Amino acid sequence: MLSFEVASPAQRDCDNKEEFKMKKVTAALLLAMVLTTTTVVSVYAAVDGLQFTIVDGVEVVSASHVAGHLDLDFEWDRTTQTITFTDLDGNVESVVIYDVGGFYDGRTVWFPMDIMTEAIYITVYTEYTEVELADVSRILDREPVVRTTDHGEIAVAFIAEMNDNLYNRVPFSYRELDAAEWIVDELLAMGFGEDAIVMQGFSINYLEEFEAGFRADWFTEVVYRRVNDVELVPEEFIEEWADSIYQQTIINFAEAGFTYDMIAYDLGMELTEFIEMFTIPALGDLFDMYGAFSEMVDFRQYSQNIILTIPGRSEQKIVITAHYDSVYNTPGASDNASGVGLLLESAYRMMGVDNYFTLVYAFVGAEEVGLIGTFYYYENLGAAQQSNILVNINADVLFEGPYFFVGLAQVQEALVGLSRNEVVWYAMAGYGLMESEVTYKSSQLAHWLNEEYGLQLIVHRELAAMPSDQLVFLVNGHSVIALTGLARYGDEAYLGFNFEVSPFVAHNGDYFGASFVHTIYDDVHFINENWPDKIANAMWTFSLFLETLLTAEF
Repeated sequence: MLSFEVASPAQRDCDNKEEFKMKKVTAALLLAMVLTTTTVVSVYAAVDGLQFTIVDGVEVVSASHVAGHLDLDFEWDRTTQTITFTDLDGNVESVVIYDVGGFYDGRTVWFPMDIMTEAIYITVYTEYTEVELADVSRILDREPVVRTTDHGEIAVAFIAEMNDNLYNRVPFSYRELDAAEWIVDELLAMGFGEDAIVMQGFSINYLEEFEAGFRADWFTEVVYRRVNDVELVPEEFIEEWADSIYQQTIINFAEAGFTYDMIAYDLGMELTEFIEMFTIPALGDLFDMYGAFSEMVDFRQYSQNIILTIPGRSEQKIVITAHYDSVYNTPGASDNASGVGLLLESAYRMMGVDNYFTLVYAFVGAEEVGLIGTFYYYENLGAAQQSNILVNINADVLFEGPYFFVGLAQVQEALVGLSRNEVVWYAMAGYGLMESEVTYKSSQLAHWLNEEYGLQLIVHRELAAMPSDQLVFLVNGHSVIALTGLARYGDEAYLGFNFEVSPFVAHNGDYFGASFVHTIYDDVHFINENWPDKIANAMWTFSLFLETLLTAEF
């Protein structure tokens, strides 16, 4: 799973506003680093379900809808065409809508997107909201999971094997290749023929063909230098990239509707000081995450996808994806042996089934540096093959927490033709997504399973844009189903460890996100010791749901 940090209105405890301000800036910078080196995600991910429309080529948002999500009261004076916002502290801001390019259509007040994105930024990142931890650290308000079938048991065994024998699956490394070959061996051992399995290799040169924002240029150079035995001095390399990445960050944030240098201004420092204080340390942490300077990582110029095809009665296909690579210095149990284990079990269960749709299981590499493997797979399909994709189902970080989310969506027609970056930006901001016939039926199946088996699945449209491989299909207009297990920010179960939940999605007034992803704690033994049955419950839930999806009639 691609990693990013994002602040939210449910902010972490801080001793004072200045400390909180520093933490916000650090989180914003870490997010910015990911924006420029992997894939674009939005700083507005916590703003859920924004309405928007396009008028004369300009994106506009409903003022009332935004106010509701940001806990603002507002009054509309039709006579003066003035709208007045009031926050929880009593601060008041009034604006004449025509002065800022907005309009009233007789029912709704609409503002240009660039005006409201700045308002969202100010609310989410600069307003300090003190949150009493006790208010969100309550006991989980749900029934215990009762597993009534054997679904997930095979997946748990696969996860344990990857955890113990295939750790450090860094993209474009020999350990990543070991994992790919292991997946092939397991599929052959199940009884699949060699003609059903394809190892699809791709060179790191492929990164150079990527659209800006979906590639990790620094990672490409690291691998080139390491493979070709070119001297790589960590301090010099970091300084070499710090300024260029920071400048690109400014451009990215400007395109998002505000100037990034306002953060440096608020801190009272020059941009060069900001680079020294934040960009260089963050970049160093990023390089450590991928073992860029570690002699323990043996890089190569290639990565690979493993593609298993189970023919159906129809050429129309369901593509099921999970990445098998990981970051450095972690067993990568949740991220993403969990997804690999789920797909392996599913393939075994579907072998020999008289399925209607053709099933394509894509175990993809190099996800952590920009969804490289999935883009390569998709872009090497012919137009007819792409049009035959009914839906993509992606599995990533399935047991970061005990809340089992299902992201279901397709992009709105208004986003078709925009760049990948723009589509992801809109989607992560909580708008531009819609329901399709497939996602509607999948949602109904999730609710039925909750009633029939007590699965406790949570359907959430915006999570269709979580930073993982389904984004490749989403930005190309396909229906997607993203499976993920998240933790709730502030839950007592995660207090006391030296990591914390990084919230990136809101649901029913709470914030949810990853917990031990990209750390040494992403380990089945650690997880089972501290949260017994969490892995088994997650894999049972998602295995039963996936099988239901693959055997459904759409």
